[in-house]
Amino acid sequence: MFLQEISRYSQDALTPQGLCDIIEYKLQSEINDSAEKIREYLDDNLQVLELSDSVSELVHLLFKKLDDEVQHLFKKECVIIFPCIKHHFKGTEKIIPSNCVDNSVYRNIQGTHKVIVNLVQKLRQVLDNYATEPTWSKDWKQCLNEMFRLENKIYNWIHIEQNYLYPKINS
Repeated sequence: MFLQEISRYSQDALTPQGLCDIIEYKLQSEINDSAEKIREYLDDNLQVLELSDSVSELVHLLFKKLDDEVQHLFKKECVIIFPCIKHHFKGTEKIIPSNCVDNSVYRNIQGTHKVIVNLVQKLRQVLDNYATEPTWSKDWKQCLNEMFRLENKIYNWIHIEQNYLYPKINS
């Protein structure tokens, strides 16, 4: 859905600076909103009654690790990488040589993306593809739906970075 939206942006929005802004102010915000809803549910339900004790504990651990990895990368991007990109690019042209997104930084970001994708996949697997039972509580079903939405938002974010932003600044 978001990928259809991105085609509607002006060419200015698809510059490195514009993509940084879309990621920081739209995608990261949406991911944070979903993560906050899930975090609230899990904080209020240290034992998810619909799950076995071990699965419930694993869900808590996986989500916490996923949230930590995502938040750490968001901070790195917003505080270090995006300001550097915005400073060194005018439109699509590199105006000042920089090493803010050299190969080692880019490989580190790709590695973190892989860790995040693996955590999302493990969470999906542990939660049986977010399948629900009719007898489960409405709140838990909503949490599972939010996990599914979060997964999609994360995939969109990673796709935009790996296929639009970083190729533009590494070429």
